[in-house]
Amino acid sequence: MAHSLPLDTEHATTVHQWHDVRRRLTRVAECGSTANIFGSNGHQWHLEPPLSITELCEIENQLSVRLPDDYRSFLLQCSRGGAGPHYGIFPLRKANGRWHWEEDCPLNDLTRLNEPFPHIEACNPIDLAPEEPKKDNFRTEESYKKALGEWQKQWDEIVYNPNNATGFLYLSHIGCSLREGIVVTGPAKGLMWIDRMADRAGYKPLTDDDGKPLTFAGWYTRWLDGVEKQLRVVTKTEEEMRECK
Repeated sequence: MAHSLPLDTEHATTVHQWHDVRRRLTRVAECGSTANIFGSNGHQWHLEPPLSITELCEIENQLSVRLPDDYRSFLLQCSRGGAGPHYGIFPLRKANGRWHWEEDCPLNDLTRLNEPFPHIEACNPIDLAPEEPKKDNFRTEESYKKALGEWQKQWDEIVYNPNNATGFLYLSHIGCSLREGIVVTGPAKGLMWIDRMADRAGYKPLTDDDGKPLTFAGWYTRWLDGVEKQLRVVTKTEEEMRECK
């Protein structure tokens, strides 16, 4: 372990309040038309238990990085994973003394999560790759195949370079190998991005309807607000519920 991060209980639990999420999800799950919500068959509206502050500290020390504050508060107040946007949030698991995010197709490189995410605006590594050679430009089949092999090697080194996603934590699977996650380290720390390399569209920051960058809290609450609106779930605040008693 490179160093020991401070145990910050106060700041981790006051940045964002998640006290009503479980109540809201319970009301949503009681609706008869939840099957119409994309991805709900994956998470089944289930939230796993939250982390203890000791567990969170252990995770951050293992990673040698402090997670973004609103995601930290979600882990402590609400859940370590489960119901959320798309097919849900990858849950945290501990195996053989090490923590990891349980993914359907693992992409997170936890050994490099403390290295800065290199992007601050949308980018596509494919734009930096050389143009594929054209067969008509070669005199022989052998020379074309040689050039094609060299091109493929260069293309893979640029497009699939692991440096493209250092400092990025994948949190949710959209389908078709597209994933969203949160920047953990670097200038864009705390912001949600989408990895669309599977359809050759690169990396892009997620924004709200006004074009403002989304944090984890904005990303999650926008999803839950949208679910309630789609299902026409009428929610009440705690104060309104007390008045009804």
